[in-house]
Amino acid sequence: MLNAIRKRMRRARRRTGKRSARPRRRQKRILQLAMVSALLAIVGLGVYVYESNKTYSSYKVLNTSEREENVSTQYLEVEGNLFTYSKEGASLQDVKGNVFWTVPYEMQSPIVDACDSTIVAADQGGTTMVLFNREGEMGSAQTEKNIVKVCVAKQGVVAVILDDGSDTWINFYDSKGNLIAENQARIDEPGYPLDIAVSEDGQLIMVTYQFIDGAEIASYVAFYNFGTAGQGRIDNIVSGYQYNGVVIPQTVYLNSSTAVAFRDDGFSIYKGKQQTEQKSDEEET
Repeated sequence: MLNAIRKRMRRARRRTGKRSARPRRRQKRILQLAMVSALLAIVGLGVYVYESNKTYSSYKVLNTSEREENVSTQYLEVEGNLFTYSKEGASLQDVKGNVFWTVPYEMQSPIVDACDSTIVAADQGGTTMVLFNREGEMGSAQTEKNIVKVCVAKQGVVAVILDDGSDTWINFYDSKGNLIAENQARIDEPGYPLDIAVSEDGQLIMVTYQFIDGAEIASYVAFYNFGTAGQGRIDNIVSGYQYNGVVIPQTVYLNSSTAVAFRDDGFSIYKGKQQTEQKSDEEET
């Protein structure tokens, strides 16, 4: 009789051990996935920083061509081609000097941004904006306020910081230059916008603001979604993070779901395609 009781107790312990092992294995898998995600984000950030800061010690001339251009002409590499822009217009050519297209415009201080083969040129301090791709001009727009910064997504949607001297706006345009959405930003709430970034698929806009919290400088990173996920949210903000005593002058999207805010004391990494969450917060040592 005693032996039978001992056997039943041993079987019960074995069954209990099997059941308790399952949650441990599940927790282990979740931890491994989290570690892999964090590692991939850090590797992506490392690649971006390396590409942004790498230098070259030598070069080889592949082709030379002569063109009559003024001193204001600037250049940008776009998908292996050369995008040339100035106050009078823009053009795209290949490495052999063959011109794909030339588009005239009038700007006093042109600034540009590119994502893959999509390019936006805007008149900083003015109101003109023109979008291009591999085939030529996609669309254009005249803004009501002065342009501060622009950022374009792969399919051509553009986020723009506008300023009229007293207030600022974050406007969103489609590839034809039509206004999709606008959002006013006051100095006291949420602050003055310092930088802007758009995810590759154009779903999220990342804006960093600076403001005064009491007697201290503070920054606020906001993620806007003007699609379905942002409907019903205040100002279409799906997530936001405040950093006291910190200035955040630069933001960037590494891919469609990973964003980075470069702070004056380190950087923060965010993940998500519809609603973004902070995944890591690194400080300089």
